Amino acid sequence: MIHVFASWIFEDKGRVLVDSLERNGFDAVLETEFPRRWSGRGRAGRRARDELWIGHFSNAPTRGMPDRYVSMQTEPLWIDGAWWSERPGYLPMLRGALEVWDYNEADREMIEALGRPFTHVPCGYSPLFERWHHEAVRSVGARDIDVLFVGGMVPRRIAALEALRASGLRVEVVSYGEVVHGPALHRLLARSRLHLEIHRYDDPADHSIDLFRFDHALANGIPILHERISPRSPFDAQFMEHLAFHDLDNIVAAVHQQLDDEEGTRARALRTKEWFADAVDIDRFIPFDRLRVLLDAD
Repeated sequence: MIHVFASWIFEDKGRVLVDSLERNGFDAVLETEFPRRWSGRGRAGRRARDELWIGHFSNAPTRGMPDRYVSMQTEPLWIDGAWWSERPGYLPMLRGALEVWDYNEADREMIEALGRPFTHVPCGYSPLFERWHHEAVRSVGARDIDVLFVGGMVPRRIAALEALRASGLRVEVVSYGEVVHGPALHRLLARSRLHLEIHRYDDPADHSIDLFRFDHALANGIPILHERISPRSPFDAQFMEHLAFHDLDNIVAAVHQQLDDEEGTRARALRTKEWFADAVDIDRFIPFDRLRVLLDAD
């Protein structure tokens, strides 16, 4: 049995993983609360070797981790001073994993330096995204949000969003303290004409593709405008051909250009959806054969 731990904003990602595992012949269950006692030990106290945990453990307690787990790593490890670096238990959690599945290829060197096997498992296409979107579309009216932004509020983002509002656009923001996720976020996306991405950090060297936040939009042909990136890997680079990008100092003009050409913008998003569903299908990245080895290990 595989237990997939994913709470809060990670719950959609957990459901996608469970669905992929089940479609590929695994017994998997989603866990949305951190257990008081891990089920990796049988009733007699002996370790259940046929159980494995896979999880987004970034907010989990650092003590009492399961005996056998794979960590889903979703932080930019190359950035000095990033959120993860403020948690003393974060690197020990990664070191204790059987292996690390990371959303960004650029983290490979650091994960391998910790002595852990690395697998690039990005936030990829899942048929669940389309199912959720169709359900959301049925429950909302017209697309009455011009721009949707999801992310923490830092000065560079605040200034850009205020400038967009001042230009007459309706801008909806989902941020910390008022986090919206799951079906509520799906409904916001269904109401949105454009999904906007703005990097958190000022240094262009830290600007990579932020697929974690807009996989749902990609899978459903929702137009995306992403701040320009400095590709850190071939995986990053391929998005340069499939997304519209903006420079932050020209964001107002770039957003209006996308919205004013609604037909062209929508057509491009649908072409990108077709590419994403084929090239970045989540099933292409999950190491199913290694999972079987881990489950069968003595």
